[in-house]
Amino acid sequence: MEAVRYEEFPDLPQEILAKRLFETERMERDEWLSSRRKGIGGSDVGAICGVNPYKSAMSVYLDKIGEAIPFDGNIATEIGNELEPYLRRKFTEWMKENEGIDIEVQEEKCIFQHPEQGFMFANLDGVFYHPEYGLCVLELKTANEFAKGSWEEDEVPDSYYLQVQHYLAVTGLQMAYIGYLIGNRKFDVKQIPRNDNVIANLIEIERNFWNENVRVKIPPMPDGSEDSAVALKTLYPESDGTIIELHHMQEERNRYKELGKQKKEIEQEMEAIKQRFMAEMKDAEIAFVGEKKVTWKVVTKKGYFVQPSANRQLRIY
Repeated sequence: MEAVRYEEFPDLPQEILAKRLFETERMERDEWLSSRRKGIGGSDVGAICGVNPYKSAMSVYLDKIGEAIPFDGNIATEIGNELEPYLRRKFTEWMKENEGIDIEVQEEKCIFQHPEQGFMFANLDGVFYHPEYGLCVLELKTANEFAKGSWEEDEVPDSYYLQVQHYLAVTGLQMAYIGYLIGNRKFDVKQIPRNDNVIANLIEIERNFWNENVRVKIPPMPDGSEDSAVALKTLYPESDGTIIELHHMQEERNRYKELGKQKKEIEQEMEAIKQRFMAEMKDAEIAFVGEKKVTWKVVTKKGYFVQPSANRQLRIY
């Protein structure tokens, strides 16, 4: 069976409505990174919306104004890039097996720009033609074994869901598929239809971020994440010796001290509970509370550079 061709189904969406802003096939990495700073890409959206566990709106802001610490990638990103051709092939096999159609994934080696919202960019892993949905977006992901719970049943990590909706907004297309590999053990696919309510909210959030933060160089509010703290330290690495007044932050200061007191009380209560488990378990190594397990095992540390030691550690699961 031959792959489906666009011209065979003229009534379905057959083209991306966005502008091809930058061709990326022959771009050097520095040039590509510079091009991305001119707008908001799909990988930025989760952080801007506060649902990316690894990246904050503050670090996206630093990147867009050219103040971020350069990121040359790591093993995870390198593996992800190397696996893309393999994942595209796995996706075409999945479509044949599960939907009974032969497809041809087309790489779009460019950065697209929304036809109306010029700050919205898209760098797609691929597109393909579906006889029912027309032209579709393909997004490819790799995840470690610990993240598999985020993909169970109909679940998709929030950050990836918003990324795909961003791409559908930029391209004007109606359907996306996301192919994902978990722990180099399982490949699967999720279908993500266009959600115009989510897209409307995304456009508003991204517009505010671009106009009220990036363009005027006013940092967004920090969110309490470690990434946000790193970004603030990057933005303000040294003090200049001045003294200022922050009387308007009296309420925040009082709340911080109150939370510190509560933290100490909570930690003390948690420790008392652990000690009650120890008292009940005595010499036992494992206990069950319903279906949940509590362990109090001896953990030994080998003495390479320090004296070897062994002590029992309690874990409440």
